Amino acid sequence: MSTLCIQVQLNRVLGINMDRVRTLSETIAANKDLVTRFAVVEGQDAGPYSNLMFETPDLHELWKSLWDALYRDENVGSPLLEASMAMCEGSDGWNDYLLLYHFDPTIKLDTFDNR
Repeated sequence: MSTLCIQVQLNRVLGINMDRVRTLSETIAANKDLVTRFAVVEGQDAGPYSNLMFETPDLHELWKSLWDALYRDENVGSPLLEASMAMCEGSDGWNDYLLLYHFDPTIKLDTFDNR
């Protein structure tokens, strides 16, 4: 099992509909073959954030599903592109995590293929 986290930095976009983000995430998490555990962790670190934490046996398929459901959603997709980062555990857990998406387009992203 590996964990994928989408962190939404709530102060980056005003009015992001986190209820919709959570509903879409919970819909994906309901697929128990794909997501074995789901949690939302909220906190404060230079601003409010919400971490969507998914434990999965299939990182590739989960990331594809999340991208399609969240980032392409007509209501929350654009705000997520402006306010989120997505990362997953690498072969050594969080010690060598993969950065799958970052709101700053100048940040270099990882791919599953380079592992």
